[in-house]
Amino acid sequence: MSVSVVQTTEGWNICSQNNDEMYAVTQINIVCQCLLKCENCQACIHQYSCTGLDSSVRWNVCKHIHYICHFNKDKSFLLCQRDNELDIHELSSEKDVIVDELGRRYSPIRIGMNDRREALKLKLNAMVDTLKKKSKHLLKILPL
Repeated sequence: MSVSVVQTTEGWNICSQNNDEMYAVTQINIVCQCLLKCENCQACIHQYSCTGLDSSVRWNVCKHIHYICHFNKDKSFLLCQRDNELDIHELSSEKDVIVDELGRRYSPIRIGMNDRREALKLKLNAMVDTLKKKSKHLLKILPL
């Protein structure tokens, strides 16, 4: 499986297997005290976010996040093997640089972020509605 990964200032851009979509993975928390970690990559749901549906809507550690965890693990191994002489830009091939440039102008990232924003709004609105209902119920039981 050949997957293009480009490190950006915000995180990583991953091109899909058929190269028709681009996913952005960002690291949110470097250290998390969560005990629910993936056995393979040791990442928890609080450490990364991805513009893919599995991460943004289903709130899972998606395959893109798993790939980035393994990518970083391999990259760290390469850096240690070469006594830290390897620059991050040397890891990117010409193809990765082109994918990065196209990705900055490519709409699925924006669409993915908009979808994620909308999903979060829906979740927050549902939480607010639940709190309003519970507070109304409490006011009936415990009048001020």
